[in-house]
Amino acid sequence: MAEKTLVFISGKYEGGSYTLPEQGTITIGRGGELDIVVVEDMVSRRHAEIRVEGEQVVYQDLGSTNGSFLNGERFSKATLKHGDRLALGSSILEYRSPETGLQEAPKMPEPSIPPRLDFSDAPPSELSDRSEDDFAEQSFVDAPSDLSIMSLPDEDNLSSLDGDIDIAPPVEIPENGTIEEETIRETIELLGTARFSGVLKIDSDDETHAVSFKNGQLIDVQHGEYEGLDPRKALSRLLPIDEGVFTIEKNDSISGQAIEADTDKLLGATVYQLQEFESLMNKLPAPEDKLIVCRPIPGQLRSLHEDELDIFQLVFNVGFFQLVLDRSTSSDLATARTVERLLENGYIKV
Repeated sequence: MAEKTLVFISGKYEGGSYTLPEQGTITIGRGGELDIVVVEDMVSRRHAEIRVEGEQVVYQDLGSTNGSFLNGERFSKATLKHGDRLALGSSILEYRSPETGLQEAPKMPEPSIPPRLDFSDAPPSELSDRSEDDFAEQSFVDAPSDLSIMSLPDEDNLSSLDGDIDIAPPVEIPENGTIEEETIRETIELLGTARFSGVLKIDSDDETHAVSFKNGQLIDVQHGEYEGLDPRKALSRLLPIDEGVFTIEKNDSISGQAIEADTDKLLGATVYQLQEFESLMNKLPAPEDKLIVCRPIPGQLRSLHEDELDIFQLVFNVGFFQLVLDRSTSSDLATARTVERLLENGYIKV
Protein backbone atom coordinates (compact mmCIF):
# COMPACT_ATOMS: atom_id res chain seq x y z
CA MET A 1 0.00 0.00 0.00
CA ALA A 2 1.32 3.45 -0.89
CA GLU A 3 2.42 5.66 2.01
CA LYS A 4 0.93 8.94 3.18
CA THR A 5 3.56 11.44 4.38
CA LEU A 6 4.04 14.83 5.99
CA VAL A 7 7.00 16.77 4.58
CA PHE A 8 8.61 19.83 6.16
CA ILE A 9 8.93 22.33 3.30
CA SER A 10 9.90 25.36 5.40
CA GLY A 11 11.45 26.13 8.79
CA LYS A 12 14.25 24.62 10.85
CA TYR A 13 13.23 21.05 9.93
CA GLU A 14 12.99 21.65 6.17
CA GLY A 15 13.61 18.49 4.18
CA GLY A 16 12.45 16.15 6.94
CA SER A 17 9.44 13.89 6.52
CA TYR A 18 7.21 11.59 8.55
CA THR A 19 5.37 8.55 7.19
CA LEU A 20 1.87 8.24 8.60
CA PRO A 21 0.66 4.85 9.85
CA GLU A 22 -2.01 2.95 7.90
CA GLN A 23 -4.29 3.31 10.95
CA GLY A 24 -3.94 5.13 14.25
CA THR A 25 -3.14 8.48 15.81
CA ILE A 26 0.08 10.51 16.01
CA THR A 27 0.74 13.60 18.12
CA ILE A 28 2.69 16.76 17.20
CA GLY A 29 4.25 19.27 19.59
CA ARG A 30 7.28 20.32 21.61
CA GLY A 31 7.20 17.32 23.92
CA GLY A 32 10.12 14.96 23.39
CA GLU A 33 7.92 11.89 23.82
CA LEU A 34 5.62 12.78 20.91
CA ASP A 35 5.62 11.27 17.42
CA ILE A 36 6.58 14.49 15.60
CA VAL A 37 8.66 16.85 17.75
CA VAL A 38 8.75 20.51 16.68
CA VAL A 39 10.89 22.52 19.09
CA GLU A 40 9.68 26.09 18.56
CA ASP A 41 8.45 28.68 21.03
CA MET A 42 5.17 29.12 19.08
CA VAL A 43 4.41 25.39 19.18
CA SER A 44 2.67 24.01 22.28
CA ARG A 45 3.91 20.95 24.14
CA ARG A 46 0.95 18.93 22.77
CA HIS A 47 -0.03 21.02 19.77
CA ALA A 48 -2.15 18.74 17.58
CA GLU A 49 -2.93 15.17 16.64
CA ILE A 50 -3.48 13.45 13.31
CA ARG A 51 -5.81 10.46 13.03
CA VAL A 52 -5.57 8.08 10.08
CA GLU A 53 -8.98 6.52 9.53
CA GLY A 54 -8.83 4.37 6.42
CA GLU A 55 -8.35 6.70 3.48
CA GLN A 56 -9.14 9.78 5.60
CA VAL A 57 -6.47 11.75 7.46
CA VAL A 58 -7.94 14.10 10.07
CA TYR A 59 -5.95 16.92 11.71
CA GLN A 60 -7.16 18.11 15.14
CA ASP A 61 -5.66 21.06 17.01
CA LEU A 62 -5.46 20.26 20.74
CA GLY A 63 -6.21 23.77 21.99
CA SER A 64 -2.68 24.99 21.25
CA THR A 65 -1.69 28.45 22.39
CA ASN A 66 -0.90 29.86 18.95
CA GLY A 67 -3.18 27.67 16.87
CA SER A 68 -2.78 25.77 13.60
CA PHE A 69 -3.12 27.12 10.07
CA LEU A 70 -4.32 25.22 7.00
CA ASN A 71 -3.37 26.83 3.68
CA GLY A 72 -3.04 30.20 5.44
CA GLU A 73 -6.32 30.03 7.40
CA ARG A 74 -6.55 29.33 11.12
CA PHE A 75 -8.57 26.20 11.91
CA SER A 76 -9.10 23.57 14.60
CA LYS A 77 -10.11 20.43 12.69
CA ALA A 78 -10.03 19.36 9.03
CA THR A 79 -9.72 16.34 6.76
CA LEU A 80 -6.46 16.71 4.84
CA LYS A 81 -6.17 16.56 1.08
CA HIS A 82 -3.10 16.00 -1.06
CA GLY A 83 -1.04 19.21 -1.17
CA ASP A 84 -2.57 20.81 1.94
CA ARG A 85 -0.08 22.91 3.89
CA LEU A 86 -0.05 23.07 7.68
CA ALA A 87 1.70 25.91 9.54
CA LEU A 88 2.89 25.36 13.12
CA GLY A 89 5.01 28.24 14.35
CA SER A 90 7.48 29.00 11.57
CA SER A 91 7.37 25.42 10.24
CA ILE A 92 5.26 24.45 7.23
CA LEU A 93 4.37 20.82 6.54
CA GLU A 94 2.83 19.55 3.32
CA TYR A 95 0.54 16.52 3.30
CA ARG A 96 1.18 14.14 0.42
CA SER A 97 -1.22 11.37 -0.45
CA PRO A 98 -0.26 8.88 -3.18
CA GLU A 99 -3.91 8.20 -4.08
CA THR A 100 -4.29 11.73 -5.45
CA GLY A 101 -0.66 12.54 -6.05
CA LEU A 102 1.31 12.79 -9.23
CA GLN A 103 0.66 10.14 -11.85
CA GLU A 104 3.50 7.98 -13.06
CA ALA A 105 5.23 9.56 -16.00
CA PRO A 106 4.48 7.84 -19.31
CA LYS A 107 7.22 5.60 -20.62
CA MET A 108 9.18 6.83 -23.58
CA PRO A 109 9.00 4.59 -26.68
CA GLU A 110 12.00 2.41 -27.32
CA PRO A 111 14.31 3.95 -29.95
CA SER A 112 14.06 2.25 -33.33
CA ILE A 113 17.23 0.65 -34.65
CA PRO A 114 17.72 0.64 -38.42
CA PRO A 115 18.07 -2.86 -39.94
CA ARG A 116 21.58 -4.14 -40.49
CA LEU A 117 22.53 -4.13 -44.17
CA ASP A 118 23.30 -7.54 -45.62
CA PHE A 119 25.96 -7.65 -48.34
CA SER A 120 26.23 -11.43 -48.48
CA ASP A 121 24.78 -11.52 -52.01
CA ALA A 122 26.78 -8.58 -53.32
CA PRO A 123 29.18 -9.27 -56.22
CA PRO A 124 32.87 -9.54 -55.31
CA SER A 125 35.02 -6.52 -55.82
CA GLU A 126 38.52 -5.42 -55.24
CA LEU A 127 37.56 -4.33 -51.73
CA SER A 128 36.93 -7.91 -50.68
CA ASP A 129 40.65 -8.64 -50.66
CA ARG A 130 41.47 -5.82 -48.28
CA SER A 131 41.82 -6.41 -44.57
CA GLU A 132 40.39 -4.33 -41.70
CA ASP A 133 43.92 -3.05 -41.00
CA ASP A 134 44.08 -1.71 -44.58
CA PHE A 135 40.92 0.32 -43.98
CA ALA A 136 42.15 1.60 -40.61
CA GLU A 137 45.45 2.70 -42.13
CA GLN A 138 43.75 4.45 -45.02
CA SER A 139 41.42 6.35 -42.69
CA PHE A 140 44.44 8.22 -41.36
CA VAL A 141 46.63 8.37 -44.46
CA ASP A 142 43.85 9.76 -46.66
CA ALA A 143 42.72 12.35 -44.12
CA PRO A 144 43.22 16.01 -45.11
CA SER A 145 46.38 17.47 -43.64
CA ASP A 146 44.93 20.90 -42.82
CA LEU A 147 42.35 19.82 -40.19
CA SER A 148 42.46 22.01 -37.10
CA ILE A 149 41.02 21.36 -33.63
CA MET A 150 38.81 24.16 -32.26
CA SER A 151 39.44 24.86 -28.58
CA LEU A 152 37.48 27.04 -26.18
CA PRO A 153 39.14 30.31 -25.19
CA ASP A 154 40.43 30.65 -21.65
CA GLU A 155 38.90 33.10 -19.15
CA ASP A 156 41.39 35.82 -20.10
CA ASN A 157 40.49 35.62 -23.79
CA LEU A 158 36.67 35.64 -23.73
CA SER A 159 36.68 38.77 -25.89
CA SER A 160 37.75 36.66 -28.86
CA LEU A 161 34.30 35.07 -29.08
CA ASP A 162 31.73 36.59 -31.40
CA GLY A 163 28.57 37.97 -29.80
CA ASP A 164 27.88 39.42 -26.40
CA ILE A 165 28.38 37.45 -23.19
CA ASP A 166 26.51 38.66 -20.11
CA ILE A 167 28.55 38.13 -16.97
CA ALA A 168 26.75 39.10 -13.75
CA PRO A 169 28.68 41.82 -11.91
CA PRO A 170 29.55 41.24 -8.25
CA VAL A 171 27.06 42.59 -5.70
CA GLU A 172 28.10 46.05 -4.60
CA ILE A 173 27.97 46.58 -0.84
CA PRO A 174 27.75 50.20 0.32
CA GLU A 175 29.85 51.26 3.29
CA ASN A 176 27.00 53.30 4.76
CA GLY A 177 23.57 54.68 4.02
CA THR A 178 20.24 55.83 5.44
CA ILE A 179 17.31 53.63 6.37
CA GLU A 180 14.98 55.99 4.50
CA GLU A 181 16.76 55.02 1.25
CA GLU A 182 17.36 51.34 2.00
CA THR A 183 15.16 49.60 4.59
CA ILE A 184 16.79 47.31 7.12
CA ARG A 185 15.16 44.30 5.48
CA GLU A 186 16.48 45.28 2.03
CA THR A 187 19.98 45.78 3.43
CA ILE A 188 19.93 42.39 5.18
CA GLU A 189 18.72 40.72 1.96
CA LEU A 190 21.54 42.42 0.02
CA LEU A 191 24.19 41.24 2.49
CA GLY A 192 22.74 37.73 2.43
CA THR A 193 22.90 37.61 -1.38
CA ALA A 194 26.50 38.88 -1.31
CA ARG A 195 27.45 36.17 1.25
CA PHE A 196 28.78 38.98 3.41
CA SER A 197 30.80 38.41 6.58
CA GLY A 198 30.90 41.23 9.09
CA VAL A 199 28.57 43.54 10.99
CA LEU A 200 25.72 45.82 9.96
CA LYS A 201 25.46 48.65 12.52
CA ILE A 202 22.29 50.72 12.79
CA ASP A 203 21.99 54.03 14.64
CA SER A 204 18.46 55.21 15.39
CA ASP A 205 16.92 57.25 18.21
CA ASP A 206 20.20 57.40 20.15
CA GLU A 207 20.48 53.60 20.14
CA THR A 208 22.97 51.41 18.30
CA HIS A 209 21.89 48.02 16.97
CA ALA A 210 24.01 45.35 15.30
CA VAL A 211 23.38 42.45 12.92
CA SER A 212 26.29 40.03 12.48
CA PHE A 213 26.78 37.89 9.36
CA LYS A 214 28.91 34.92 8.37
CA ASN A 215 28.86 34.04 4.65
CA GLY A 216 25.49 35.77 4.27
CA GLN A 217 23.84 34.00 7.22
CA LEU A 218 22.74 35.87 10.34
CA ILE A 219 24.65 34.70 13.39
CA ASP A 220 23.61 37.35 15.92
CA VAL A 221 21.29 40.34 16.34
CA GLN A 222 21.70 42.94 19.09
CA HIS A 223 18.90 45.40 19.84
CA GLY A 224 20.31 48.45 21.63
CA GLU A 225 21.98 47.67 24.92
CA TYR A 226 19.67 44.79 25.79
CA GLU A 227 22.14 41.90 25.59
CA GLY A 228 19.79 39.17 26.79
CA LEU A 229 17.27 39.50 23.97
CA ASP A 230 16.84 36.43 21.76
CA PRO A 231 18.29 37.13 18.25
CA ARG A 232 15.00 36.31 16.51
CA LYS A 233 13.11 38.61 18.84
CA ALA A 234 15.75 41.34 18.39
CA LEU A 235 15.36 41.02 14.60
CA SER A 236 11.59 41.51 14.88
CA ARG A 237 12.27 44.73 16.81
CA LEU A 238 14.77 46.00 14.20
CA LEU A 239 12.81 45.50 10.98
CA PRO A 240 10.12 48.15 11.71
CA ILE A 241 12.73 50.90 12.27
CA ASP A 242 12.26 53.44 9.46
CA GLU A 243 14.64 56.24 10.42
CA GLY A 244 18.38 56.33 11.04
CA VAL A 245 21.70 55.55 9.43
CA PHE A 246 23.70 52.37 8.98
CA THR A 247 27.33 51.41 8.45
CA ILE A 248 28.69 48.11 7.14
CA GLU A 249 31.97 46.73 8.47
CA LYS A 250 33.50 43.72 6.73
CA ASN A 251 35.14 41.03 8.89
CA ASP A 252 35.96 37.72 7.20
CA SER A 253 37.23 36.20 10.48
CA ILE A 254 33.91 36.60 12.30
CA SER A 255 32.58 33.36 13.79
CA GLY A 256 29.31 32.01 15.10
CA GLN A 257 26.40 29.66 14.40
CA ALA A 258 23.70 30.67 11.93
CA ILE A 259 20.35 31.58 13.47
CA GLU A 260 18.67 30.08 10.39
CA ALA A 261 20.29 28.47 7.35
CA ASP A 262 18.11 30.45 4.90
CA THR A 263 18.20 34.21 5.54
CA ASP A 264 15.23 34.88 3.25
CA LYS A 265 13.04 32.40 5.14
CA LEU A 266 14.11 33.88 8.48
CA LEU A 267 13.11 37.34 7.25
CA GLY A 268 9.83 36.00 5.86
CA ALA A 269 8.90 34.33 9.15
CA THR A 270 9.78 37.51 11.06
CA VAL A 271 7.66 39.70 8.78
CA TYR A 272 4.73 37.30 9.21
CA GLN A 273 5.02 37.57 13.01
CA LEU A 274 5.17 41.37 12.80
CA GLN A 275 2.00 41.46 10.70
CA GLU A 276 0.19 39.16 13.14
CA PHE A 277 1.42 41.22 16.11
CA GLU A 278 0.16 44.42 14.48
CA SER A 279 -3.29 42.85 14.02
CA LEU A 280 -3.48 42.37 17.81
CA MET A 281 -2.47 45.92 18.75
CA ASN A 282 -6.01 47.14 19.48
CA LYS A 283 -6.50 44.24 21.94
CA LEU A 284 -3.22 44.74 23.82
CA PRO A 285 -2.13 47.19 26.50
CA ALA A 286 0.39 49.91 25.67
CA PRO A 287 4.04 48.94 26.24
CA GLU A 288 4.28 51.27 29.24
CA ASP A 289 1.08 49.93 30.87
CA LYS A 290 1.42 47.99 34.09
CA LEU A 291 -0.22 44.58 34.27
CA ILE A 292 -1.39 43.20 37.60
CA VAL A 293 -2.67 39.82 38.74
CA CYS A 294 -6.40 39.74 39.47
CA ARG A 295 -7.50 38.83 42.98
CA PRO A 296 -9.14 36.51 43.58
CA ILE A 297 -7.80 34.37 40.73
CA PRO A 298 -10.82 33.30 38.65
CA GLY A 299 -9.83 29.65 38.29
CA GLN A 300 -7.31 26.97 39.11
CA LEU A 301 -3.76 27.77 37.97
CA ARG A 302 -3.28 24.16 36.99
CA SER A 303 -5.87 24.71 34.27
CA LEU A 304 -3.48 27.09 32.50
CA HIS A 305 -1.08 25.88 29.80
CA GLU A 306 2.64 25.85 30.58
CA ASP A 307 3.32 28.98 28.50
CA GLU A 308 0.37 30.78 30.12
CA LEU A 309 1.80 30.03 33.57
CA ASP A 310 5.17 31.46 32.48
CA ILE A 311 3.58 34.74 31.36
CA PHE A 312 1.35 34.85 34.45
CA GLN A 313 4.48 34.63 36.62
CA LEU A 314 6.22 37.35 34.59
CA VAL A 315 3.24 39.65 35.10
CA PHE A 316 3.43 38.98 38.82
CA ASN A 317 7.23 39.59 38.92
CA VAL A 318 7.81 42.55 36.56
CA GLY A 319 4.37 43.99 35.80
CA PHE A 320 4.96 46.30 32.85
CA PHE A 321 3.90 44.93 29.47
CA GLN A 322 7.16 45.91 27.75
CA LEU A 323 9.19 44.08 30.41
CA VAL A 324 6.97 41.03 30.00
CA LEU A 325 7.69 41.08 26.24
CA ASP A 326 11.43 41.55 26.83
CA ARG A 327 11.86 38.80 29.40
CA SER A 328 9.58 36.19 27.91
CA THR A 329 11.42 33.27 26.33
CA SER A 330 8.72 33.16 23.63
CA SER A 331 8.48 35.46 20.62
CA ASP A 332 6.73 38.82 20.94
CA LEU A 333 3.78 37.42 18.97
CA ALA A 334 3.41 34.30 21.15
CA THR A 335 3.73 36.42 24.31
CA ALA A 336 1.17 38.95 23.07
CA ARG A 337 -1.35 36.21 22.28
CA THR A 338 -0.90 34.73 25.75
CA VAL A 339 -1.34 38.14 27.42
CA GLU A 340 -4.50 38.63 25.35
CA ARG A 341 -5.95 35.34 26.61
CA LEU A 342 -5.05 36.03 30.24
CA LEU A 343 -6.74 39.43 29.98
CA GLU A 344 -9.88 37.95 28.39
CA ASN A 345 -10.15 35.18 30.99
CA GLY A 346 -9.71 37.57 33.91
CA TYR A 347 -6.37 36.30 35.24
CA ILE A 348 -4.64 39.66 34.77
CA LYS A 349 -5.73 43.26 34.17
CA VAL A 350 -4.23 46.65 33.30
